[in-house]
Amino acid sequence: MLAYSSTRKLKNNRVYLSFALPRTFQIKETGFHFVTFICQQGFPVRKADQFGAFHAYVNVFMSPTDSVLRIAPGIMRIYGLAYLLLPLNIFATYYFQSVMQPKTALIISMARGMVLCGVLVFVLPALFGAKLLWWVMPITEFAVAIYTILCMVKSNRSLKELFLAAGAKF
Repeated sequence: MLAYSSTRKLKNNRVYLSFALPRTFQIKETGFHFVTFICQQGFPVRKADQFGAFHAYVNVFMSPTDSVLRIAPGIMRIYGLAYLLLPLNIFATYYFQSVMQPKTALIISMARGMVLCGVLVFVLPALFGAKLLWWVMPITEFAVAIYTILCMVKSNRSLKELFLAAGAKF
């Protein structure tokens, strides 16, 4: 029998991991801590020195100026709202494919990826100013989520009627 151990040390609000675990578990465990860290940094910041996470993330993509570093936390919080509904919308494409509704799955996928996003990228800044550009993805995900939920309710009703007609009991 194999014994697995994981030690976690908390020092200065940082988690240090030491693993003697299988590689796949290490990846999952590290991924969990990464998501936890991102979620903690995504909430309103209490101290100015906590902006370090945002700055490190921005530095991955560019050599930012001071003005970019000042606005990055707000932009990342706005854009991050899209990730709340993202799993629902992605799951919906697989769900509708599995219940033999590929048209609905395609509509959801295309609306998320090209149609709504593409239209809003041009329309929102033109009508309401450049600051609304960061709201494109959250608005897209929200609109697609509403459509997804309506389609799921309709699909579940029709599936339930189909099963009831076949003599199944719920």
